[in-house]
Amino acid sequence: MTTGIILIVDDEPSNLATLKQILSADYSLAFARSGVEGLAAAKKHQPSLILLDIKMPDMDGYAMCKILKADVSTENIPVIFVSSLNEIGDEAAGFESGGVDYIIKPVSPEIVRARVRTHLSLVRTTMLERYVNQLEVQQEKIVRLSRIQAVLSGINSAILRIRDRQALFDEACRIAVDDGGFGIAWIGLIEGNGSTMTTAAYKGIELNRLTRLLDALAREHSVDHSLPNQALSTENSAFCNDIRTIAHLDPASRDALEHGYRSIIALPLLPGTKSVGVMVLYARSPGFFDEEELKLLNELGGDISFALNHIEQEERVSYLSYYDTLTGLPNNILFLDRVGQIIQSA
Repeated sequence: MTTGIILIVDDEPSNLATLKQILSADYSLAFARSGVEGLAAAKKHQPSLILLDIKMPDMDGYAMCKILKADVSTENIPVIFVSSLNEIGDEAAGFESGGVDYIIKPVSPEIVRARVRTHLSLVRTTMLERYVNQLEVQQEKIVRLSRIQAVLSGINSAILRIRDRQALFDEACRIAVDDGGFGIAWIGLIEGNGSTMTTAAYKGIELNRLTRLLDALAREHSVDHSLPNQALSTENSAFCNDIRTIAHLDPASRDALEHGYRSIIALPLLPGTKSVGVMVLYARSPGFFDEEELKLLNELGGDISFALNHIEQEERVSYLSYYDTLTGLPNNILFLDRVGQIIQSA
C-alpha cells in the first residue's frame, strides 16, 4: 500500500472539488466518479485511504465497500463514507459494509482533515506492525534454516569419522534432535522381503512417552497412504505441514498429534538403486517445511544414503579380502590373520 495517496469517489463534481480544495495541499489525490471507476482506481493506485460517497447512480457506496473488502488486494484499505445521509441507520449500514468512519455533508474542512489524519496514522501503525511481523517470520525462518544447516554440517562431519552403520544412525538422530531442534528423529530399515520395517535408531525429547508412536512407525510400512511408505515407494521425500489433515489415516500421525507435533517429513535412504529405509523427522510448528527447508533436508537424506553406500562398499571390500568369492569360505589371508591373533594373545 502506497502511503499518502487518497482516493475520492463521488459522482458530483462539486463534491470532488470541495474535497480536493481541503486535502490537495497535504496529500496526493486520485478521483473517481462512479463505483465501477472507484473499484478500478483502488486496484490501480492501492491508496492508503478512500473517501466514498454513498448515493451514486451505477453502484452505491455500500456495495462498492463490500466488494473492496472481499478482494484480498484491497481488503485492508480503510474507507471513510462521506454522505448527506445522516440517519443513524445510514451510518450503521456504512460500518456494517466495512467502513471505518462516517462524515456527513456538507463537510467541515477541519473535521475532514482531522479524520483523514487520524486514519492515515492508523494505517502507518498497521503497516509498521505488519512489517515487524514479517521480520519476525523471516527471523524465525533464518533460525530454522540455520538449524538444518547445523544438522547437515554435523552429519557430514560424522560421516567422515564413523565407519559403523548403527553408530551413524544413532548419531544422525541425535544431531537432528539436539542440533536441528526436531522433536523426534526416527530411522527404520526394511527387513526380509520388504514387507516389514524395524526401528534402527531414534531420538526424541519425550521418547519415554512415545513408544506407541515408534511401534506404529515401524508397522505402518504396510499402509499405502503412510508418509514413510510414500517416501519408500516413490524414492522421494514425503512431507505434511499439518498432521491434523492425515491423523485419521495412520496411528503414527495420531500419536504424534496427541504429543504436540504438527509437521512431519520422511526421507528415503537410497545407498544404491533401491530404498533400504527411511528417516522420519517431526517438528512442533505447523507449516515447517517450505522449499528451502525441503532442499536442505533432501541433501540430508542424500548424505546419509551416500555414507551407507560407502560403509557397504568398505564392508564388501573387507569381506572379499578374507573370503573366497566363489565358495564364500575363509581364505588363506583370514587363516593367517587368525593364527597371528592367537599367537599374539598366547
